[in-house]
Amino acid sequence: MASGDLTAHPIVATPNGPGIDRGDELLSELEREGCIEVGREEKGAYVESIYELLTAVPLDVSSPRYQAITKAANWVRHKSAAQLSDETHEHSRSWNGAKVGEELDITIDTLDDKEYSALEMRLASARDLVEGVFSATSFPETATLRD
Repeated sequence: MASGDLTAHPIVATPNGPGIDRGDELLSELEREGCIEVGREEKGAYVESIYELLTAVPLDVSSPRYQAITKAANWVRHKSAAQLSDETHEHSRSWNGAKVGEELDITIDTLDDKEYSALEMRLASARDLVEGVFSATSFPETATLRD
């Protein structure tokens, strides 16, 4: 896992927003390893899954990971799933630019508008340079290989 990553499981575009690819497999793995216990509870016509953490996780409150998770948890704490889905659809550049099932480059969602515009301009400039190189280069219609 790269420095700063929270998980090795990729985040992908799903029809309803970003999600952990094969998240059900991740939860099953955590359950098999004894890290979580999964319970079920009937809520009217529906069955709710309840996840309980079974092992203590050492926390470094000064870690940028801890701070990022805390900030995200506080941001979503009082929002419904529908509100979060709506906000994801409105604000996630990576999700809006991907097809269902594609892995998301969620780092672009951390950029502010100024940083993102500067990145887009550098990318466009690089694309122009590459296209210029290939359009200026002429290749013979037939080529022979020499031993």
